[in-house]
Amino acid sequence: MRKNRLFVVLSLLLTQMPLQSIPLMAETMYETEAPLRSAHSIVASIRGQVRMTDAELMPNVKVTVKGTNRSVSTDINGQFVIDAEVGDVLVFSLLGYKTKEVPVGNGSFLNVVIEEQAALGSVAKTVIGSRDQTRTEGETPVAVDIIPIKDVVNQTGEIELNRILHILAPSFNANRQTGADAADHVDPSSLRGLGPDQTLFLVNGKRYHPSALINVFGTRGRGNAGTDLNSIPASAVDHIEILRDGAAAQYGSDAVAGVINIVLKSGQTGTTGSVGYGSNVTGWGSSLSYENFGKILPKTTDGGMLNANVTHGFAVGKAQFSITADYMSKGKAIRPNNETAFPDENYRDGASYASLSNMSAYLNGKIALNKGELYAFGGYSFRKTDMFLWTIPAEDDLSRAVPEIYPGNYNPHLLSDISNFTATLGYKTQLGKWNFDLSNTWGKNNVHLFMTNTLNPSLGAKSPTSFDNGGYGIRQNTLNLDLDRKFDKILSGLNLAFGAEYRQEAYHIFAGDEASWKTYPSTPIIVTNANGTKDTITRGGSSQGFPGFRPDQALDETRNVIGIYTDGELSVNKNFLLTGALRFENYSDFGSAFGGKLATLWRINNTLSLRGSIQTGFRAPSLAQVYFRSTINDVDADGNNFEKVVFNNRSDLTKKLGIPSLKAETSVNTGLGFVYRPNDKFSLSVDAYQINVQDRIVLTGAFFQDDNIIGAELKKLEVKAAQFYTNALDTKTQGLDIAASYKAPLSKGTLSFTLGGNINKMELTDVKTAPNLANKKDKYISLRELQFILSSAPRSKGQLGITYALDKWQVTLRNAYFSSVEFIGTKGILGFDPDLDKLLSSGREAEWRAIVTDVYKPRVVTDLIVNYALTKNLTWAIGGNNIFDVYPTIQNSGSTDGGTHWDGVQMGMSGAYFFTRVNVKF
Repeated sequence: MRKNRLFVVLSLLLTQMPLQSIPLMAETMYETEAPLRSAHSIVASIRGQVRMTDAELMPNVKVTVKGTNRSVSTDINGQFVIDAEVGDVLVFSLLGYKTKEVPVGNGSFLNVVIEEQAALGSVAKTVIGSRDQTRTEGETPVAVDIIPIKDVVNQTGEIELNRILHILAPSFNANRQTGADAADHVDPSSLRGLGPDQTLFLVNGKRYHPSALINVFGTRGRGNAGTDLNSIPASAVDHIEILRDGAAAQYGSDAVAGVINIVLKSGQTGTTGSVGYGSNVTGWGSSLSYENFGKILPKTTDGGMLNANVTHGFAVGKAQFSITADYMSKGKAIRPNNETAFPDENYRDGASYASLSNMSAYLNGKIALNKGELYAFGGYSFRKTDMFLWTIPAEDDLSRAVPEIYPGNYNPHLLSDISNFTATLGYKTQLGKWNFDLSNTWGKNNVHLFMTNTLNPSLGAKSPTSFDNGGYGIRQNTLNLDLDRKFDKILSGLNLAFGAEYRQEAYHIFAGDEASWKTYPSTPIIVTNANGTKDTITRGGSSQGFPGFRPDQALDETRNVIGIYTDGELSVNKNFLLTGALRFENYSDFGSAFGGKLATLWRINNTLSLRGSIQTGFRAPSLAQVYFRSTINDVDADGNNFEKVVFNNRSDLTKKLGIPSLKAETSVNTGLGFVYRPNDKFSLSVDAYQINVQDRIVLTGAFFQDDNIIGAELKKLEVKAAQFYTNALDTKTQGLDIAASYKAPLSKGTLSFTLGGNINKMELTDVKTAPNLANKKDKYISLRELQFILSSAPRSKGQLGITYALDKWQVTLRNAYFSSVEFIGTKGILGFDPDLDKLLSSGREAEWRAIVTDVYKPRVVTDLIVNYALTKNLTWAIGGNNIFDVYPTIQNSGSTDGGTHWDGVQMGMSGAYFFTRVNVKF
């Protein structure tokens, strides 16, 4: 009996992976000892080539002489050479494809064709977290989830990658924001409750550029610049790999919480496409009832979403390409304050999610050459968005009023044009026994902001009502060289890899129209009070709601990064795997960073394996954190608007305050888990982790003109308040990931269960201030801001999915659970002066709970989707997300960050969503 299946139990840590694909994962590592051959056996070198049914050449297919420990892998052109004799049987295996056995005859060359596994499931030709190109996700010593996007889109109504992962991957969180200025247009996401910039994103294994947007006002992930995952259309994606473990030692900066690799569609021939439409049908759920006021929202239908996409795969000679075009539009979901229940708390007449339209096109291709493979992939996306900002209270604040244009209050709109472009060109070959990969990836993101339905009060009746507010962008060019080789005769096998990376990063801010930021000389407004006294009111300047970028804020900064790494994977024996990695990076603007990692996998028996890891990691400060400067409109606890400036880390005022230059965040990750698989129907994996992060970069609280250090400087600059970026926090995050699956025949169909859960708790271990600000911790980082960081993810989150497939029908029922979330609302901090040092003492939990004011109770959201195959090539789907119209707990609109009844938590504030979709292939 074969004994090479020891790592198969690990494969079922994947929450969404069907069990029938699991046996294919066993074909990679360990073999029985070779039997003795007769002295008369004639052994020869057998040559051959492996292709798919559509003639695609297949690299990395494992070729084994059955019953021996002799095996090789096909090269970049699908070719192999192996010693065997006539009568032997060669076994061809690759994850996601049917295993094939071919007897050795008298011929000198074998042409072998393998077929894709017909079963729905995770089909991964490469797996993140390992540079051994023959290794499957079932053989990694750390937790890896693989989500087959091209299949699960038929089991959910979500069409954006952020939302799909938010529902299906419990350790991943992405909440739409509202009332957060530009952050309303790019959803921040996080892994294991850390910051949006502490997860590294890859496309086909190559670094993807981050977003130029830095979260500043009224949003989760303040001070962070994450990645716009929704810039990649789900229709272009085959599957997503989520490495739930620190990996900076393997992949470089940002991989503190883990790595998410988006793998594009490839290898298919023919055309597939889909058209779908859905909308929110809300206002009737029981969670919308508030005290004796009835439903907090009226019944409404809004947020209509249209999606159409087409993917075409084709071959031209030795070249293969897959091209995807995708269009999506989404309407606003308006959720204003209920003035009956909460009078005098109406700060946003148009409190809503942004409307948007998005167009994108992606390509993935390769050309087989005589001794290698030339590959290219990339894409472009363009998104237009429209968002209601905070209502301008012109009736009460005459400095912002121009009655000739808007007789009363008015509601500005913030619009954006967001473009993303990425392109990778690479070459793979074999140099002797080494796999060689040279590639260059160029990426760019640009965010251009506009205002409508607003004005510049200092221009009076001559003010325009629309403005170009400028924006910001980022460029990233990455050159990679990677080599790896497998040494089969060192113990039970050693895979050694090393490589280098050169990366150039650039960040720029461009100014807006003069009228969008300038305050012009104007005639003061004289107001006569009831007692006969008179007040003089000076008209304000800039476009109200969101001032434009000023010329003195415009910049274009660059830096260079050089990195080198090495890693190894040693199979000590058939039951024990040991891996290690080291990486060094040097940044031209701040210095160097270093990371290391050790991980191991131990098979106790055929059903149970243990795994563990420890690594030191780092995250370099982004250029946006170093250089971003902007003027923003803020709202105090009484609803009064005021302007404040975010000064960049290199400014003179930052230095005067004593805030040092930004340095890299550092981390220590530890993990321990097990995988249990007693049979081919059931599996269970559990992974515990702890992540200690030091010197987390945050945006400080506001320093005002009454500050004894910089107050006078702020007055000279005519700035009412200022904020800065600084390394300030140490945190400790502990958690547990759970994944289980079961699949078995039922009647004439197939029933499958998937269960995933995440328990996550973050603690604050230290607040670090500049020496001369030691007595200003509450200003350096406010208690409310700290609570936003600590509550960036639910304490626990889970999902249970049940799918039954019978003949032409497939029905999916899924429940998602979100635990409670606690915030300190703006109404809860008035007149309260907490002692941060006391909160950091052993009694901090009790102290913290004493000031929590906004509590979101646990919620369960239910999705139901039905698919029916009308013909072999035509499928119809109908269903709903959040079919019981569940909302987070209702809050006072004056206490939340977005001026509506809900912060950006749990399932969000869209309500029930129902949709239909048609899928076609030809």
